[in-house]
Amino acid sequence: MKVDGTKAKLQLYLNDGHEAAHADAKKEFYREELESLPDMNEGDININTTYVFDLGDKVEVGIYFRNGLSKEINFDKLPLMILNSKDEVVANQIFELREVGNIPPYSAVPWKLYFDKKNIFIDTIALKDGLHIVFDTNIKAYNSANIEFENVPNDSEFKKLHKYLNEMLPITSGDVNVSLYKILSGESGELKISIIVRNASDKKIKVEKIPVTIKNIDNAKIVAVGTFDTSNIEINSLKAKFFNLEFKAEQLLEKGCNIDNLAIYFNE
Repeated sequence: MKVDGTKAKLQLYLNDGHEAAHADAKKEFYREELESLPDMNEGDININTTYVFDLGDKVEVGIYFRNGLSKEINFDKLPLMILNSKDEVVANQIFELREVGNIPPYSAVPWKLYFDKKNIFIDTIALKDGLHIVFDTNIKAYNSANIEFENVPNDSEFKKLHKYLNEMLPITSGDVNVSLYKILSGESGELKISIIVRNASDKKIKVEKIPVTIKNIDNAKIVAVGTFDTSNIEINSLKAKFFNLEFKAEQLLEKGCNIDNLAIYFNE
């Protein structure tokens, strides 16, 4: 509920995945920048623009998502517009913002957005022109589905998995999501991948195949790529399943990698 005239006192919030989460100097910069933003009322949710850079093939925009509500919020697909000083639309684009995560009550999160040039309607773009980002339509804060495991490997692992499941980014009702739990290197040089598949739809699903690409973050090289046949796996509505995948040593394109520097993708 909005309380007219009551100014919201906001705290800076950075989740563990944010680039500045463990950089004290950067956090102090964000705190000072947050303090310089215009006041907002309790009960409001808004977005503030701090800079606009033309990078050539795209435009980078620095913003703050500010939550003046007494409950946490999060976003799914969010349509945003760039307006000029005359409030004319000069760009619009729909953004996937789940990586922002949950924004706690009375908190603000700094973020970077990248507008594709095809979505920009003017030749030059700069903050001095009074450019600012606004919500294109009413905010769509998405409903998170409550997911529970319907299989666990053993009792000792269950507590770890249950904690991990609860700490994962929320999944939108109706979606299906594949996430990495852990990756291990075997004694024979193989890579063992443990994953969690969540089903937030209202129907049982059958997972036919899971494409997996592993990349070495240090040199951007592909370590392994393959598609796993999982046609015997069914997941009930609002349930999650845990299972293992494995790349044999002879399937690896680059051997001896530090597993801490590997990135896993399920859609390539």
